[in-house]
This record gives sequence, C-alpha cells and structure tokens, in this order.
Amino acid sequence: MKLSKEKVELIVTLLRETELRDGQVAEIFKVSREQINHIKNGNRWSSVTGIKPKTGNDFREFTPTYKDKYDSLVDKLSQIYNDESNG
Repeated sequence: MKLSKEKVELIVTLLRETELRDGQVAEIFKVSREQINHIKNGNRWSSVTGIKPKTGNDFREFTPTYKDKYDSLVDKLSQIYNDESNG
C-alpha cells in the first residue's frame, strides 16, 4: 500500500497515542516494519511529521499517553480503508 501524507500523520498518531507496536502498525498499513521505523525516527516523511532524524541512542519518543483517543483513531483508519475500497 502506498503511503500518503494523511496515512503518515495517522501512523505517527498511532505510535504516539496507542500501545500499538511498530510491527502492528506496519501490518495495518501493509508496509514493512522498517518503513514504520524510518518514519518514527525521522528518516522518511520528516517534512510531514516534523520529526528530526535521531542521532545516537535516543530513548523511544513514542509513548502511549492518550488512550482515550484510540477509538477516534480506529474510526479514521476505517474511513481510509473504506475510501480506498470504494475509490
């Protein structure tokens, strides 16, 4: 599946605000775990995410802090897939 700006923004939100792991997010978007890591670490899509490339052994930036937003994220995800299926 090809990533879009909207999908990348959702990936970052999922990593920050849920307990989903990199591999789980990769499965959802049908991309490799490495691609998710590149996004998370600012090596890809940094112009969209604003994440600067990491240097050294920085502590994981994405920690689940807004679990109450999980349902709305799932709704957004469903909408993306429905739009792609119908379009």
